[in-house]
Amino acid sequence: MTRLRANCLLLLAGAVWGMGFVAQSTAMAAVGPWTFTAAKFGIAALTLVPFAIAEGRRAVAPVPPGTRIGFVAIGALLFLAAITQQIGMVTTTVTNAGFLTGLYVVLTPILGLALLRSRPHWVVWPAALTALTGIALLGGGSLSALNVGDVWMLVCAVFWALQIVFVGLFAGPSGRPYTLSFVQFAVTAILAGVGTLAFEARPLPACGRPGRKSSMAASCRPDSPSPCRSSASVTRRQRRRRSSCRRNRCSRRCSARSSSASASRPSASSAAP
Repeated sequence: MTRLRANCLLLLAGAVWGMGFVAQSTAMAAVGPWTFTAAKFGIAALTLVPFAIAEGRRAVAPVPPGTRIGFVAIGALLFLAAITQQIGMVTTTVTNAGFLTGLYVVLTPILGLALLRSRPHWVVWPAALTALTGIALLGGGSLSALNVGDVWMLVCAVFWALQIVFVGLFAGPSGRPYTLSFVQFAVTAILAGVGTLAFEARPLPACGRPGRKSSMAASCRPDSPSPCRSSASVTRRQRRRRSSCRRNRCSRRCSARSSSASASRPSASSAAP
């Protein structure tokens, strides 16, 4: 792949990623950040399965164990970046989200220099500052009134920068871009799924007496006074009301028949001569 083609693909990836902020913010009205992250990266991982399999068949050598661990570590960093960003989207604006997340442009060469002793080309520094200025002017983000969501965005920018640094460390030598993408998406989806079960899953209402374990049938039995049986309680009340009405109608009919029968039967005094 030529350098020009690689740069164009990175530019396209950045454009698609930037356009996703509106969808991420809108989705928070329907689902939680953990559920959204798990669903998004789960779909992405499933989409990459055939590409990763085809790439593995064409490979001349298997992925080394150290590289596999690196892939999983990149997935963990992607998870931390994605979930902190999504949590921040709940309380911040789309413009601030784009602006603060764009700080990774400056943080990436700094972290690469600090962690890997990788000196970037001198043109990277003015280019990074220029890109950050352009993001601020186009997005309209502001640092004047930071809230909790903006702090989450600052944290996610650090994780995005770390993820990019480690992708550059493992993607080139491994020669497995599809496998790397699949592994990091799958790791993110699994970790976010665990978080969904822990923080956003709606537990079944606990019925029955506290301190006693019961099955679903026992906990939601008809005589259990619990909100989970509210609809059943309404049905039972309706049945009782109907049965009482039937009994009342039956008793009225029986009393009417007995009164008519006594009226039509002659009394003993009138029948005597």
